[in-house]
Amino acid sequence: MNKNKKLVKIIALVCFVTVVLAGSITGIVVAAKDTKTEKLVIYNWADYIDPSVLDDFATYYEEKTGKKIEIVYSLFDTNETMMTEITKGDSQIDLICPSDYAIQKLMASGHLQKIDMNVADYEYIANVYPAIRNKVAEVFPEDAEGVQMNDYFVPYMWGTLGILYNTKYVTEEDLATGWGLLWNKNNNPALEGKILMKDSVRDAYAATVTYLKEYGILADFDSKNGTDYDTYSIEKLINSVDNNLMAMCETALNEQRSHLKGYEVDFGKDDMINEVAYVDLAWSGDAMYAIEEGGYDEATDTYQLDYFVPEVGGNVWFDGWAIPTTAQNVSAAKEFINYLCRPDIAMRNMMEIGYSCSYDPEKFQSDHDEFTVAAIETLIENEYIWEISAEEIAELYPENDGILYTIGEGEEAVTYDMTDFFGDIRRYPDFVNDTDKKLGVMQDFGDKNDSVVSMWERVKGGNEFPWQLLVTTIGVVAGVALLYGVIILYRNLRGRRRLVKTAE
Repeated sequence: MNKNKKLVKIIALVCFVTVVLAGSITGIVVAAKDTKTEKLVIYNWADYIDPSVLDDFATYYEEKTGKKIEIVYSLFDTNETMMTEITKGDSQIDLICPSDYAIQKLMASGHLQKIDMNVADYEYIANVYPAIRNKVAEVFPEDAEGVQMNDYFVPYMWGTLGILYNTKYVTEEDLATGWGLLWNKNNNPALEGKILMKDSVRDAYAATVTYLKEYGILADFDSKNGTDYDTYSIEKLINSVDNNLMAMCETALNEQRSHLKGYEVDFGKDDMINEVAYVDLAWSGDAMYAIEEGGYDEATDTYQLDYFVPEVGGNVWFDGWAIPTTAQNVSAAKEFINYLCRPDIAMRNMMEIGYSCSYDPEKFQSDHDEFTVAAIETLIENEYIWEISAEEIAELYPENDGILYTIGEGEEAVTYDMTDFFGDIRRYPDFVNDTDKKLGVMQDFGDKNDSVVSMWERVKGGNEFPWQLLVTTIGVVAGVALLYGVIILYRNLRGRRRLVKTAE
């Protein structure tokens, strides 16, 4: 019996130790799991975020979730480059920032997942500008299966496509030519070889078809062929692709080439600032950045650069955050999207890159929570808005049409004039009215996309006879022939020497 009791005690002790060790090991494993650094892979446009926001998000994420996170951040230069990467099928990217038509295409091809974010869990998501959501619902309506594009992305930045120009070299007569400024229709000698075109097929196509409309080329074609291109709305026009329109675009773009300095995607704003170029097909955010960096001349009361959308109309675009179906960290991707919708973070990104964020501008003008006040203070620090007195308000805005914001209460209250910032149509065009009349949203070209891309590649390649290629080819052939001749000569000489030696 004693031996049995001892055996039972030994077994019990072993079991106890095993349980304790198992618990300790489990605790270590759980702790290791809790402290493991997560990864968030983001694929975005160049110069399209305040870099410090990435570090601040990592801090925010750890405070909210208790988990550390590493952000892997890479860049693309066009929607087409980004879509090629995503559609390969083996990408492990968690977040992308496509434009309108690219979101439509990726969604339709099954490469995006729904973004289910409610305000209870993601409080800042409610700050998105309703006008953008409404326009998306109008242009990309719900399909028969109830799929709607608004469920697949969250707006980030928006703006227009227009013309950035140097005020010293571009005259009023030049500006009157509208989109024709990109073709130097006023024959201003100062602009020859100083015009930049976007190296983007969609932007080039949109600018060109509106140019064709502006100069009556579509109307002339209609009268001869019984078509009705000239009656199309701007939105329908920039999204219409057929052989006739592509042929007219190709002709116009080939005519433009002799006036151009070249094609660009990212360096145009720098070339404009440094006066390497005087005219550029530009996105509004790049334009605003260049205008501010280009400087102000107090003597003439003008900025070196300015920007406009021709009266005939053009493109209004939006970019948004989307989550690919192959994403590995969806929860962190949603937290990042939510964080970017916080007013102070949205404003910091605006200040860094020049684009208009998708944060509702009316909330910036009316809300007074700590993050909105922080956003307004960022505007103050960057000297976009300034303090204004009651007397100045009465003098400048007798009809109460100024955009004013007050911080503080009672005697400590200070009012700031925000009219020049939020009332600047270059930064904040009339989204509701202009998009109904003169600004159209791009849509996917579908099965016509390859044809348009081929046309664009022909234009960039030019139609000139390839003299350089011909000279190079002749040179290579001549070199090979010469080498072959030397070899034959060498063999003949060697053969003769052998004959001489044999004769001896």
